[in-house]
Amino acid sequence: MNASYLILAFVLSFGAIALFRYLNLGAIFSIDATMPIFIVMFGVFIHLLNKMVLQPVGQVMEKRRERIAADIAAGSTARATGTEVVASYNSHIQKARHEGQAIVNDVTVKAQQAKQAEIQRVLQQGSAKLEAAKQEIAQERTAVVANLVEDEKELVTTIVKKLVGSSANVFVDSEKARRALAEETR
Repeated sequence: MNASYLILAFVLSFGAIALFRYLNLGAIFSIDATMPIFIVMFGVFIHLLNKMVLQPVGQVMEKRRERIAADIAAGSTARATGTEVVASYNSHIQKARHEGQAIVNDVTVKAQQAKQAEIQRVLQQGSAKLEAAKQEIAQERTAVVANLVEDEKELVTTIVKKLVGSSANVFVDSEKARRALAEETR
């Protein structure tokens, strides 16, 4: 039995006796040999109340308090872990976004370079074809002018012979005729 409960029971009992004597309530409550039995029974009641009710309730309350403290600690740990996991996921997501943006930027730069290279290649091919066409046109012009010079010489000779007669001697300078035709075709 808990000694503090027993001492409390005796103090309360003797305090009650003293109060009854002071107030002169002896007629209602008589002090005799039943008083120690009453005190012992009250002590046994307090002891049984302590063993059967107060200690089990106290133990349940203490276990509940410990469980609540453990749950709070587990909740705090889980929250901290959850916060760390969320922060980790956010950093991974941010890293993946940066990597994705770097890949997009790299592909964009490479596509621009490929586009510029293709444009340059097409321009070079176009320039080469244009130059080849110009050379071909110049060669054809030279050939046409050469043919025209001969045709012109023949035409001039025929016209002069018809106008002057067939005995006329006509000299047409081929170089001058070629230059005149070349200037006219430009």
